[in-house]
Amino acid sequence: AKEVKMKEAEIKEKEKIEIEREIIKKRITPEILETIPLKGIRKTIAERMYKSISEIPHFTLYVEINISNLKSLKDKLNKETKGKKISYTDLIVKATALSLEKYPILNSTLKDDKVIIFKDINVGLATSMEDGLIVPVIFNANKLSLEEIADKRVDLVNRAGENKLELDDVSGSTFTITNLGMFEIDYFSPIINFPEAGILSVGAITKKPIVDKEGKITVEPMMKLGLTLDHRVLDGVTGAKFLQYLRKILQEPNKLV
Repeated sequence: AKEVKMKEAEIKEKEKIEIEREIIKKRITPEILETIPLKGIRKTIAERMYKSISEIPHFTLYVEINISNLKSLKDKLNKETKGKKISYTDLIVKATALSLEKYPILNSTLKDDKVIIFKDINVGLATSMEDGLIVPVIFNANKLSLEEIADKRVDLVNRAGENKLELDDVSGSTFTITNLGMFEIDYFSPIINFPEAGILSVGAITKKPIVDKEGKITVEPMMKLGLTLDHRVLDGVTGAKFLQYLRKILQEPNKLV
């Protein structure tokens, strides 16, 4: 009888331990709300992002720009133009394309141990969709006027929203711009759109006190840009020179018209 009681006690103890284990397991294992299959566009994006971050050594440089002159130019152009309104994105696309003309090594890709520099400057615009991200392309952006860039951007974004983009609309970009400024993001470091060598991130416009050349404090609209590059193709000095040139164009924007 004593042995029976001991066995019963052992069984109860084991049961108690198992119950405690289950309780602990439930505590540390989060309850699942929903399981979403990775498929379609989202799966393609995931694969491309993984390939980019796995194969390309990324590094990012940041610069802050006073856009007071750029704002004045935008306002002036939008009073004069009868077509699509010029946006900051249009101005940045044009300025970036001109900067890529100056520093064509950024308009490139690495393939089979060779850096291939493209003659055409085709700027991709990272665009959010309901089920993922897509990059419609403004071809030969350096050769287009601001009005032409605006027309093409509006058309591409509208058709992206309606899921009416063709394969040709999202193929052939040589450099990409991504803008999260409208979501009040100050700056960020994006993943390069594989197989390109660089991507430009655009942050929010914020008013900040700035000390001018005469030592006076003024409040100016400022914007941060981030340049993420493939370190196999480019070094920090070249990236810095590109950003300096881009900043000069955006702060003295008469070259854009």
